[in-house]
Amino acid sequence: MKQGREWRSCTNESIVLLQHTLDILGIASHTAVGEAEADCAEMQKRGIVDAVWTEDGDTFMFGASTVIRFYYERENTKSKTHFRLFRYQDIVNRVSGLDREGFVLYSILSGGDYDKDGLKNIGIEGSLKAAKRGLGKSLCQASESDLAAWRQELIDYLKEIRSSIVVPSDFPKFQHVRDYRQPLISDFRTFEWKKRPVIEAELKLFLQKYFNIQAEQYVKWVVPALLVRNLMQTTSGQQYINRSYELEIGKQAKQNVFTTKITYLLSATTALDMGDYPKKDCSIFPSQFRAECDIPSWVLQQAVPEVFAALAAGNPGNSSKVTKPRVSKISPAQFPTRSADTNKETSPTGKKRGRPRKDTHVDKITQPALELSNKRPRVLESFNTIAQPPSINKPAKPSSTISHIKRPKIPKPSVTGQKEDPVDLVSSDDELETSKPCV
Repeated sequence: MKQGREWRSCTNESIVLLQHTLDILGIASHTAVGEAEADCAEMQKRGIVDAVWTEDGDTFMFGASTVIRFYYERENTKSKTHFRLFRYQDIVNRVSGLDREGFVLYSILSGGDYDKDGLKNIGIEGSLKAAKRGLGKSLCQASESDLAAWRQELIDYLKEIRSSIVVPSDFPKFQHVRDYRQPLISDFRTFEWKKRPVIEAELKLFLQKYFNIQAEQYVKWVVPALLVRNLMQTTSGQQYINRSYELEIGKQAKQNVFTTKITYLLSATTALDMGDYPKKDCSIFPSQFRAECDIPSWVLQQAVPEVFAALAAGNPGNSSKVTKPRVSKISPAQFPTRSADTNKETSPTGKKRGRPRKDTHVDKITQPALELSNKRPRVLESFNTIAQPPSINKPAKPSSTISHIKRPKIPKPSVTGQKEDPVDLVSSDDELETSKPCV
């Protein structure tokens, strides 16, 4: 029974599909025999899991010591990089009496899953004050026959603080107290996660059938998860194996310091033949295609330290992919020049060509000297303070030839709006939570 009614078993099609999806993705799952948070708290106490992620605060009453909740950057907008972390010991140190028994009392008085109403008119502050007074310990130690004596203890406390709250003769119900103190949980004495390896060929067919996932969605959502999983399994001395992914650092966002944008060789990351996996437009990924994704920075530090070192040094060029520097083979003597009687470009071979294109090998300082014959101020505006070098095949013109050219005025950009200040994701000392990077 929960909130006055019996909850049906989770055997509908959506739950079955969810369990099948987790299983085929190689993610272990567990079905609780009763309250899910009670099973999660027990698993956390036994060290099977590190923390319990839930929006339900009842988890502390079931004995959990580390609870994670979503962090909202704005109203109804969950953060993708941060979450709220609550530690039981931190709460006990800050609020005396708010231990596990205090949490049970708090839920009994203010209302919880088993008794939604609680004690009317006591409110949150009144429930916390009663917990600080130590009424939670005596409540959890009381048997069903002793519950009447505890009720009188509560009445005396309310009279002491001059409260007009009336305590019903049947409050609290022993069943509700027992559900918090001794919840129905699974037998974890011989518990083992039922995990299975990921078979991508089977996964591909499953995702196509039930979710209509094509190649682009598979590369966007599934392959990064497989990559992170492989990187996290790297042991000491095995980092060189990850060089096959050819990880390179991408353009980083200044606001986010917890994840790193990287590119990787798709064919080295997935076991699928992407030539047989078309996109929605029937095209396919090329064999040397490089995909991109965000990866937690600590994973890179552990699995590919050379990539992480390049990130820390602020040099995106360093990566696990070994490449040779590109060296231009064009000598200064090969730079094109303009003849005196024509505007067409003349190459070193004597062939005339059309309008010159902007070659990447032309030095930025040499470029203005080659464009003097055009007399276009827009080319010269950024070189007013740079001494003009002599032309390659003709003597330099005196500076007086360009002294009559006025420097064009550069309009100041108009301010259309101001950027919003970044959200401060670090909790203050007054809160009972802290922010951490999300893994």
